[in-house]
Amino acid sequence: MTDILEFILKNQITYNTWESLQTEVTSALKHHEELIRSMAQYVLDGKAGGGDERKNVLGVYYDEVQDYVTWVCRMADDVWAGKWGNGDEAREQRFIDAGYSAEDYKMVKARVNATKDEHTNISIPDGLKPTKDMGGKRYLLSNVPTKKGVITWKGYPQGAQGENPYVFTGSGCGFMSFYSAISTIKGYNMTPLEYANKNLKAVGGTKCPISTAIGQRLLEREGIKYKRVKSFTTDGLAKILREHLSKGCPAVVALTRCNRAGVNHKGRYANSEHYALLIGVTADGKKAYLMDSSRDTARGPRYVDLWDICDHIPTAREKEDLHPEGLWNGWVNCGGVVLIDM
Repeated sequence: MTDILEFILKNQITYNTWESLQTEVTSALKHHEELIRSMAQYVLDGKAGGGDERKNVLGVYYDEVQDYVTWVCRMADDVWAGKWGNGDEAREQRFIDAGYSAEDYKMVKARVNATKDEHTNISIPDGLKPTKDMGGKRYLLSNVPTKKGVITWKGYPQGAQGENPYVFTGSGCGFMSFYSAISTIKGYNMTPLEYANKNLKAVGGTKCPISTAIGQRLLEREGIKYKRVKSFTTDGLAKILREHLSKGCPAVVALTRCNRAGVNHKGRYANSEHYALLIGVTADGKKAYLMDSSRDTARGPRYVDLWDICDHIPTAREKEDLHPEGLWNGWVNCGGVVLIDM
């Protein structure tokens, strides 16, 4: 606080001599700085809410805490950008030499650690090619960098899972896309048919094609975290998916044959309506890898242009009318993307 008189009055400091004033102000300043840091950490931990709620929580300290939070976030971004060098001890010394305290550095360091996932870019190499096993019932894509390290990704072609008129009547693309993520993350080796017979009814599904809601319930049943994105522009969604995929995490996407301008590209991503799974993005952020369960020989697992595929992903209503049997019931309810955590 630059105005010492304001600080003295605000903290009700009394003194008899100049020496006692110095002692009291020093003590009060230290306590005040600790208070601001504690309140800032409360905000950074997401416990203070936002808007008016945060203003009520922080009270008279709102502006000061907000300024400090902004500073911590900016400094953490600078650390990620390499502006403060490498090595914890050397970096802390640079902060102190620049006039900041060791406590300030601890705040920035905590923010750096908390945003590690946001600044970790994981790219997939060009040239990945799947093989098949289980008698053609499963794709295996080896050497895929992910949040969990380099793994072999599992995918499943439609029509290769075996016959079951109850479970797999109609399209199986949605179920295959969600199960591809589940089987890879959880390490399951059962066929999609085995998994469906064991789990589909438990989440309210009766048969395929499943809705996005049923796919989300399967993720919840497995304890896998996710986020649904329903409304977006092509550019906005491309940015969201690029950031998510570069963290080494997959996303189930809804697809149509027409782009956002209404141009029909039948067969590019879908003959009518379709689901598929994006599992990674290249270093330049332009291409993504699509685990596509389509039996169309021109499709299947492949690299796609990230912006173009986003232009073929339909939005969904914020408030959905779900099918009572968990079936797919139109992109107005089942569109958008499901961002899945590893």
